[in-house]
Amino acid sequence: MAYVKKHYPDDDHEFVYGNAKTHIKRTDKALSATKMPKGPLPVFGVDANVTGPDGNPVYGSDGKIKKQRIRMGNGKFADGTEQEFYFP
Repeated sequence: MAYVKKHYPDDDHEFVYGNAKTHIKRTDKALSATKMPKGPLPVFGVDANVTGPDGNPVYGSDGKIKKQRIRMGNGKFADGTEQEFYFP
């Protein structure tokens, strides 16, 4: 702000900040088109962090958070009925 006031004191300024990253956080099993395959797969799901009984992430021997594959949640039609994405 100091730079703008110093170099452009007679102009009005509007600053616009993008917050797109805040709009992409979802629950682990939320339906996401970016995670869906283009064709049939034997194991279809999303990778979620493994958590311990205390709710904290579990780390592997390599220091990375362990992942597990989970199913996406069901979708919903406009009338509220659910649609499953997995064969029984």
